[in-house]
Amino acid sequence: MNKISRRHEEEEFDKGKSLENKTKNRYSNIMPVGSEIPLLSTAVDGHNEYINAVFLPGYKNSKAFIVTQMPLEDTKVDLWRLVYDYNISSIVMLNQSYDSRDVYWPVSGESSVTSGPFIIEQINIETSRLYQLLQLKIGYNNKDQRNLKIFQAKFWSDSDVVPKDSSDIFSFIDVVENDCNNSGPVLVHCLNGCDKSGLYCVLATVIERLRIEQDVDIQHIIKQMRNMRPQIIPNYVLYI
Repeated sequence: MNKISRRHEEEEFDKGKSLENKTKNRYSNIMPVGSEIPLLSTAVDGHNEYINAVFLPGYKNSKAFIVTQMPLEDTKVDLWRLVYDYNISSIVMLNQSYDSRDVYWPVSGESSVTSGPFIIEQINIETSRLYQLLQLKIGYNNKDQRNLKIFQAKFWSDSDVVPKDSSDIFSFIDVVENDCNNSGPVLVHCLNGCDKSGLYCVLATVIERLRIEQDVDIQHIIKQMRNMRPQIIPNYVLYI
């Protein structure tokens, strides 16, 4: 797959490898390209501008997606800073397993949770065969409340490189696409912020382009995205 993406220099990953940031990465071998990181601006004591995340392009928008890892216990507030700073209204969650300490939304009967200056309220939960939809409100310092939806995929086992039934992911992409209000990038995450997240973004972009132009260069789309997140689509199993 390296043949269809540029070679990245080691110094491009220095931001994630720095002493102050290295504990914020779930995996030591998955670092973001520094120039593609959505830097955080909302101030929180003890937290800087870094998050292990990058922008990825879509069909029409060069920053249609932000892909990131499932947050760690100490980086949950950074995920909420990301949501707030970039006016995100939709999160696509593709991993099935996670440590309960890393859960960033209200659970177990909680009506709300607090993360730094943010209060996250649960409004509604809907469940279908393919996904669970969480409807939330996020408020900053008890004001400026915004609506947010988390689409939690249920059809994609963590042990599967691709879903067992490929039609499920296409149906899921349609659900998310039809529900998005385009107020900001779609935030996509799996455990490592690469494998499932990268495939989702590639497929969503391919589908959108096919609908509009009836023609698509899949290799070009993958190359564009791998230039920004070189760990996605790591092998030809995913490409094929």
